[in-house]
Amino acid sequence: MMRDFVSRFLGRFPRVIPFVAPVVKTIKKQFHSIRKPRMDPDTAGHLKGLLESRLRVLDVETTNVCNARCSFCAYRFRKRPSGIMSLDLFSALVDRYVVYGGGDLSLTPLVGDPLVDKDLIRKIRRARSHPSIKEISFATNLIALDRHGAENLLTSGVNWIFVSTSIGNRDMYRTIYGVDKYERVMANLFTLLKTNNELGRPVSISVSLRCSKPYRKVFSSAHYRRAVELLGRYISIIDDDYVNWTGLIREEDLPAGNKFRRVRDRKEPCEQLYHGLQVHVNGDVSLCCCVDIHGDLLVGNVHEDSIEDIWRGNAIRGIRTAWDAGNIPRTCSQCNMYAPLSAFLVLNRDRIAQRN
Repeated sequence: MMRDFVSRFLGRFPRVIPFVAPVVKTIKKQFHSIRKPRMDPDTAGHLKGLLESRLRVLDVETTNVCNARCSFCAYRFRKRPSGIMSLDLFSALVDRYVVYGGGDLSLTPLVGDPLVDKDLIRKIRRARSHPSIKEISFATNLIALDRHGAENLLTSGVNWIFVSTSIGNRDMYRTIYGVDKYERVMANLFTLLKTNNELGRPVSISVSLRCSKPYRKVFSSAHYRRAVELLGRYISIIDDDYVNWTGLIREEDLPAGNKFRRVRDRKEPCEQLYHGLQVHVNGDVSLCCCVDIHGDLLVGNVHEDSIEDIWRGNAIRGIRTAWDAGNIPRTCSQCNMYAPLSAFLVLNRDRIAQRN
């Protein structure tokens, strides 16, 4: 694909990125503005029915504790008690997911960082021991990677690691991430990428940057070029695409010069209502793994209900029915992470059919 070719070309020649990046950004925005998902109603209805019939992604929040204080994150507004899920509860959840039929497993918390959990690698290995657990993934700021060891993590059985960080200089990182850990994170990032290369790239690693504008100094920095060289492809910056956390975060909280993601309308249900479930540290289950900081979309508790009963239960059915009728939950009505279900069906058509 052209996108992959351009990404890998820039990975081989990172010094041209400061000149090419603005053009790539313009083309990308124009493409997204004209691309509209197309699918006939019968096919869309069939795929929607498949999603309703079976959970495909279980997101288990092994911890809701974070070691950063990001300006753009609602972590500071959390009201739930902080904690780390016990290995016993995690293992029980995985066993129940396997009995259900398994699927993909995400370990990304609503807020927090998975690497804060000292038992994370044990939990990943526990999940990986089951063939019915497919892709295992999580997002992290990488601050605590050195406590686990890059090779230990990369050989644990995880499939995807999504890295959120800032590259450029120590002051910018401290302003955005709220902690003075820039040098440690850069060392961890380079170690992770280098070790993954040495092992034959067993894990797919994605890096997203949060930086202050203008970006030219980021693209021309030695740290950025080194990261691109090790990753082997272009590393993009989140640009005017930030989450408002239902109004808790203001634009002045974002990296300098950035804006919130814009949502034009909510004419159909959000993909999150059909994508999966997130299990919180205490066992509560939310239908949204993006911004449900208030707990408006809680639909059960794993200590009381089975995964299947929750996914096919009245609570989820009621939320979906209300959306169809235009009665959008408070969290959803204020959220700018909204993504229409129709687009999700188009982009994941084959994947949905295969997993049924």
